[in-house]
Amino acid sequence: MGMDSAQCFHVYKCRKSESTAALSLWLWQSILSRDLVQLDFSNNSIKTLKNGCFSGLKRLEYLNLQECKISQIESDVFFGLSSLKGLILTDNKI
Repeated sequence: MGMDSAQCFHVYKCRKSESTAALSLWLWQSILSRDLVQLDFSNNSIKTLKNGCFSGLKRLEYLNLQECKISQIESDVFFGLSSLKGLILTDNKI
């Protein structure tokens, strides 16, 4: 079974140097693949999750936001993540 280039980028681990104070829609649309299955932002300084920041990640199954100093999550931030099976939010300020 062959794999095209759109299927190759399934896991993304964000390094601390790439994190921002608030995740933005631009980050996901510009840097990440829409075929992303796993996203690991653990141990970063994110603080705020804004509505729309995960927009377009319809195949995302696992999201790790452990130890990100998150203190605010907007009400519809996870809207549209219909494939999500696992969400880690432990060790935050929420």
